[in-house]
Amino acid sequence: MTFRQKSTKEMEHSVKFEAKVKQGMIGIPEEYKHQVEEGSKVMVIINPVDEESKTTRLMDKLANHPISVKGGKKLTREEIHER
Repeated sequence: MTFRQKSTKEMEHSVKFEAKVKQGMIGIPEEYKHQVEEGSKVMVIINPVDEESKTTRLMDKLANHPISVKGGKKLTREEIHER
């Protein structure tokens, strides 16, 4: 079995969910527990989620916290649209 075939097969059985860490442990939601046998290995990818990122759009974040670029110049409306 090639890597691509294996990855595709694994992705068919992948699930994604949010969980809270309690005493260093991540609980598996009830609806997915039947897919995991006791003692079996699973791959876990940790992607911390902050509450602000769930509710705030990227453009709103940038408007509130602009990123300054050294040597950058503010363009006028006309300059933006002529590109």
